[in-house]
Parts: sequence; C-alpha cells; structure tokens
Amino acid sequence: MVRMESIQDQLKHLAEHLLDTGGFELVDVVVKGGGNNRLIQFFIDREGGISVSDCAALTQSFTDLLDREGILEGTYRLEVSSPGLDRPLRTERDFQKNVGREVMVDFLNDGTPNRFTGTVLQTGNRQVQFKTDSGILSIPFASVIKAKIKLKW
Repeated sequence: MVRMESIQDQLKHLAEHLLDTGGFELVDVVVKGGGNNRLIQFFIDREGGISVSDCAALTQSFTDLLDREGILEGTYRLEVSSPGLDRPLRTERDFQKNVGREVMVDFLNDGTPNRFTGTVLQTGNRQVQFKTDSGILSIPFASVIKAKIKLKW
C-alpha cells in the first residue's frame, strides 16, 4: 500500500527546500480549514531574527511555488511570520538554542504525562538535560510532548 503524504507534509518539504537557500529555518506549517476557506501558515526563523520584508518576500515566493506545484485545490490564504517568543521547542536544535532559558515541559514518563519547569542545561545523545527544583533531570527527546519557553513578565 502506498502512503500519500499529507498536505502539511508536502508543504513542509517544499518550504524547507525554498528556505534552505536563504538561511531560514522552517519552524512549523499549520493548515486550517478546507475547500475555498483554507489558511496556510508558515512559521519561519533564522539566526538574528526575521523582518517584515523577509516575511513579505517569502510570502510571494511561497505563493509562486504553491501555484506552480499545484498541490492545493481551490483558493487559500497564506501567512508567513515569526513563531514569536513563546514558540514551541520541537527539535534538538531548538533546545540547543535555548540553553540557559527556563522552559515548561510536558513529557511522558513510563506512559504517564508529567509537567515541570526547568532550565535547559544541555542536549546530546537524543536527550535534553534540565535543572529543576528537584535536581537535574534528563529526558529523551522522544518523550517530550510539548515544551515552551517560560516568559517572564
């Protein structure tokens, strides 16, 4: 049986190829709605941040690419933006870039969901290490359900 890639997966592959040439990183692709009311959101980042003109240029590049590839049926709205300060941490690189920052983490421990707040200490060997009030905690990346930077107000 041949498994077809989802629209979201197809969009990710197209976007990653386009973004690699400009030094941008694809943080996430979100597809909402359907038919003629579809919203496609690309969240991008790069070292030093992104500007409004980066978003505008990439919006045009994505529109041209999507129209040329023809993977979306009907009309769609397209948004390109930064993921913001409270962006989710999903990859080892995300955690590496946030060493020393306090994060809130939801993870599975023997199949049971848990939550803690801690400071990212280091990553490696498919694990991320945190300093928590209870001590040092190392968890596998595969166990992380959700992680976000804890914003200080």
